[in-house]
Amino acid sequence: FFTEIDHTMFHLRRPLSAACGRFFSSSSMQIDYFALFGLPRRFQIDQVALKNTYRDRMKDLHPDRNQQNVDRDSLEQQASVVTHAYNTLSNYNLRANHILSLFGHEITELDDASSHGPEFLTEMLELREHIDDADETQLKKARDDTLEKIQKLGEELQNSLDNQDIGQARRLASKLQYMNRLQERIREKLWEVDQDEQSERRQSVQL
Repeated sequence: FFTEIDHTMFHLRRPLSAACGRFFSSSSMQIDYFALFGLPRRFQIDQVALKNTYRDRMKDLHPDRNQQNVDRDSLEQQASVVTHAYNTLSNYNLRANHILSLFGHEITELDDASSHGPEFLTEMLELREHIDDADETQLKKARDDTLEKIQKLGEELQNSLDNQDIGQARRLASKLQYMNRLQERIREKLWEVDQDEQSERRQSVQL
């Protein structure tokens, strides 16, 4: 595969996160994760191809395949980069931000809900309140509804990228961040419900 981090192969561009940027001699470069996995730079990607390529990359970086000229620190660094890239492209929210960063338009904390207008802000607040007060059945429905909205946003984001409308793509990616936070809250609430149910079962057994 490679014995050192190959800047040409990785198609370096802008600054990467601190987790991976420290592996490079220049802090003014960023890896194109799509190029790393041989994928087109699109929001909608082939997850099966991504997973298979990730496995191949990790096999190539295993010390057993690099015994003649092994540099364990280098292999570990490269494996860390590949894993970080895989985790980024596997997550729709991180993938959206990464592809925009390659165009020089990363989503930041300044991209708050108010920039999307009062209707979106009201919708987010109402959804959050509903999730906080929901029972298990309502939480599962909210999870499915949110996933459907995320899928629709993803399709719109891809259309914006196809039309080279980066401004609209950025706004949609920002909305994806908020939907992702709702999904995380739903998962937390479902976990809490499950823990409460387990606690009740234990108490009933003790009685």
